[in-house]
Order: sequence, then C-alpha cells, then structure tokens
Amino acid sequence: MTPDEKLQALCDAAVNGDCGKIRKLVAEGADVNGRPGGKDGPLIQAAQAGQVESLRCLLELGALIDGRNSKNSTALMVAAYHGRYAAVEFLAEMGADRTLVNEHNETAGGYAAIQKYQDIADLLAGKKKKLTSLPPDGPEVSKEEISYSHKLDNRVLQEIFNFARRERVSLLRRGPGGMVEVMNRESFAELADKTALRRAFDDYREKGGKISEEDVFFQPLKKGRLMPRIPGK
Repeated sequence: MTPDEKLQALCDAAVNGDCGKIRKLVAEGADVNGRPGGKDGPLIQAAQAGQVESLRCLLELGALIDGRNSKNSTALMVAAYHGRYAAVEFLAEMGADRTLVNEHNETAGGYAAIQKYQDIADLLAGKKKKLTSLPPDGPEVSKEEISYSHKLDNRVLQEIFNFARRERVSLLRRGPGGMVEVMNRESFAELADKTALRRAFDDYREKGGKISEEDVFFQPLKKGRLMPRIPGK
C-alpha cells in the first residue's frame, strides 16, 4: 500500500474500532497524525464515531490528543458536537484541553450546548460525575450492572460488568474512591477467561436481570474451565 492508502486504512480501522489493525498499520508506517486527502485524521474520525477503544489505541501510539482538523477543531470538539458521551468522557479524562476554540470560536462545551447534549455540557463543565468517578464499592451501579472491587496493595481495582452493553469496564484507582489511573473496556466476547463474568452473571440474574445466558456467553463454555463458585463469595 502507498502511504496514503495506509493512512486511509488506518482511519477506516479507527472508525470500525479495530485496534489490532490500527496497531498493525502504524507498525507498517501509517501516520497516526496524518490527514488523508485533507480530511480528518484517525483520532478525530474515531471521536466522531464514538470509538473509545480506537481513541485509546491511537493515543498510546502517539496521536496528538489536541490535534486539529481543517476547521481547527479537536477530537473533543467533534465528539461533543456529535453527542458521543463516552468519547468525550474518555478524552477529557486523558487530558484533552476543553478550553480550546476552533475557527468558529466554539469550544467542546459550546458545541454540546448548541446541540442540546446537556449531559455532555454538564460533564465538560464539571457538573456531572464521570463513569470513572463512581464509588469503588457497592453491589451494583445500575439495574443492568454488577460492580466488584479488589484491593491491590495501595490500589483498588474496580470491575463493572454492564449487561446492557455486554462489556466489562476495569478501573484502577489510587485507593478507595481515589483518582482513576487506568481504565479499560472489553466486550464480553473478548474475555478469554469468563470466570469473573460467570460470577457477575449469576449475581445479575439473582437481582432480577432479564438478559439470557445465551446473550451473554457467545460460545458454549467448556466443561472444567470455570471454577465452582464458593458460597458467600
């Protein structure tokens, strides 16, 4: 592929949330901060599509979090304009500058207000708690979620299993209720070891969850793979 073709393929992978392909293309020389044909670069395209995992991969590979497009807009502005709450939340948590303005003299928060995405406007104004600010303890976060916390030396690992979105969110905190240092999202299908998912699913069903086992466990579980659940755990 030519450099332009690699860059376009990188943008396509970012929009599709294909982190494996993103890493492969960057390793092959695709410019993580390039703009194919003058269009938006991969980070801004991922922000518009609301692909948080793509944003994470691109930033890890050297994408500029406050890089601009032809309108002088940043990924945070584009995510806010299109109502991509999770992308806005992630970019803000990673340090995107919410005070920057584009050629229309608008900020990310200004676009959220114009588009009437009040939850995003509140988030950017510091009026709304982020997912990463949720309490580390408690049996559940919402009716479709199960949350657990585990101590790791002077850190706390919180695992949130969201059965509506079929994903696990892992948060590493600086102690109970502390700042989040690392956040990771994985779909249930991506979990190689589903032992923790089995426990969470059992608790979810015990509290009245309606999603079926077939919808959660995408492939038949092999006998002997899961450890028996210990009563009271």
